[in-house]
Amino acid sequence: EGRFNYLLSLFFYRTIVKINLKSSFFTRTNPHSRNPLHNRRSHSPQRSPYAKYQRIKTGLMQDLLTRGIDENGNIRSKTSHKFVVKNGIEVPDEWEVDSLVNRCNLHNNLRKPIAAIDRFQNKGSFPDYGATGIIDNINEFRVEGKYVLIGEDGDHFLKFRSQEMTHLVNGKFNVSNHAHILSGKNECLTEWIHYFFSHREITYFLTRQGAGRFKLNKAALQKLPICVPSQTEQFRIIERIECFNENFNIEKQKLIKLHSLKTGLMQDLLSGKVRVVSEELIVNHYCPIIK
Repeated sequence: EGRFNYLLSLFFYRTIVKINLKSSFFTRTNPHSRNPLHNRRSHSPQRSPYAKYQRIKTGLMQDLLTRGIDENGNIRSKTSHKFVVKNGIEVPDEWEVDSLVNRCNLHNNLRKPIAAIDRFQNKGSFPDYGATGIIDNINEFRVEGKYVLIGEDGDHFLKFRSQEMTHLVNGKFNVSNHAHILSGKNECLTEWIHYFFSHREITYFLTRQGAGRFKLNKAALQKLPICVPSQTEQFRIIERIECFNENFNIEKQKLIKLHSLKTGLMQDLLSGKVRVVSEELIVNHYCPIIK
């Protein structure tokens, strides 16, 4: 098993290199950034390859969302670009730092709490969102368009490193009173709000509701700071993030297949169904499935 754990780690290393080659701008990330908005250090180390890969993804996203992309398509560096402190946050000189109230519209009037019995009796195709995602699907909708949803209460705020804090929803759907409904304004894209707060720690702005539960009320939401580049740069950054997410999901599926292959191979080897003749033959037999 130790040998196959080694092969698993080797595979993950190769997938990381592959994504860096496909998106060369990611390789220019500064790993020693001290920006207070970079939330990459974990207090409870996770040992799985996927957890490490997730942390790499989160770190790269934070560099993009706080440093941006220069005129050459590279992540900005302090050695070649000017950074300044605005409202207590260090950002590129071209960016602005503002309160969220000045950069978004709030649509909480579209929210509607629906009892569990009513959802059960009115099943349909329109999703009903709560604080952390879809609760159910019902036969009617109250919201239509593209919006960002961010939970109002719960314990998910403590899981910002591994769990998305926001959801970008486009279409016809419903929202309970446990999530805020936002859209961008004043040169701030709706997608930018989603990605900026997706893995952002905001516990400083929350009120506590018992052990491990917090609430993000309307007043606190509107005070959240947000870094805002030009719309042109927002589009470029969002495009890069979505490209990376697509590659990430492809490699994630390969990892799932690899875990399944490892389990099956271990069972075959330990039961004697497959005889060990050559490690190279075994790898060549099983690994092409994930290519």
